[in-house]
Amino acid sequence: TTTTTTTTNVELSVAFPGEAYVVTFLAGLDASVFAAPSIPITISGAPNNMLDGIRVSILGAQDGASELLDVTAEGFVVAYIEESFSLDVVGVASVATYQDIIRTVVYRNFAASQTTGRRTIRFEVFVGQTGYGFADTFVDIVSPSSSTTTTTTTTT
Repeated sequence: TTTTTTTTNVELSVAFPGEAYVVTFLAGLDASVFAAPSIPITISGAPNNMLDGIRVSILGAQDGASELLDVTAEGFVVAYIEESFSLDVVGVASVATYQDIIRTVVYRNFAASQTTGRRTIRFEVFVGQTGYGFADTFVDIVSPSSSTTTTTTTTT
């Protein structure tokens, strides 16, 4: 008797190999920025090209509840978990639909005095209850006097 085991290996990647995607957020001037608006997003290996959800998290949040994520995902269950700075989008849909949803994720910071520094925005895809693969983008909160660039791609 031969037993075949199939392993699900879903991969999510943003930007181009060897590059990091960085969005600049001007402290005191910006209220929000798109976390991944126009970069190539690839999700591969999903069974039947379908996903059950995504989780987007802010890693390195320094301004507490003033930092949050928002998304446009009509027809999906969307839940923001303040304690972990995470946003869950749940619903069975095609990879292409989730790629479009990822492009609508917005980072917001409403702190009266925003703490400068880098925030990592982590995107994780789910098949069933299992998370597969993640990819990070970055939001750099800078003083308005130190930058006039709004979006940059840098090689790491």
